[in-house]
Amino acid sequence: PNPIDNELIIENTSQRQLSFEFINTQGILMLRHQLTDYSRLNLSHLPSGLYLMRIKEKGNIIKIRKVLKR
Repeated sequence: PNPIDNELIIENTSQRQLSFEFINTQGILMLRHQLTDYSRLNLSHLPSGLYLMRIKEKGNIIKIRKVLKR
């Protein structure tokens, strides 16, 4: 996993309507956000740790990534 600090930048170049969710290791949804072409997100409110970032299209999970927040 790539460590991140307090900011995450996501570029959606697909032109599809995507959203993402941050899930902690206990399975609790910590953050949900609708992606735009360029999304800059403040993650300073999240505790340090490992998260799963689920990318969704029309409610279906299309990609899952591990994210380590410092």
